[in-house]
Amino acid sequence: MTLTLTRRQMEERFGGAFEPGQVRVLAEVFDRIREAEIERAADTRDLKRGLAELAQAQRHTDETVARLSDSIDRLVVAQQRTDERLDKLVTAQQRTDERLDKLVTAQQRTDERL
Repeated sequence: MTLTLTRRQMEERFGGAFEPGQVRVLAEVFDRIREAEIERAADTRDLKRGLAELAQAQRHTDETVARLSDSIDRLVVAQQRTDERLDKLVTAQQRTDERLDKLVTAQQRTDERL
């Protein structure tokens, strides 16, 4: 059952209870209400569509942030390994420097003896 009446149907229904001028005014008011309802329904559809698009964009953003977070976690682990290797290299370089100092000292003693 449809609740929407045409203008003619409204005028016929109101005609028995109101004066012709009042019928026209009432019909115009109901026409404006109908137009506002149609516009509101269109706005509601647009808002629902926009909300769905925003929700999809948010899901995409969440997925991207999760991937970035995973990448950062892997980078942190890799940086820790790099730092550990660098520490080992520094230690090895210090040992090499100490050995070189000993060799220089030994060479100086050898040179002095000669």
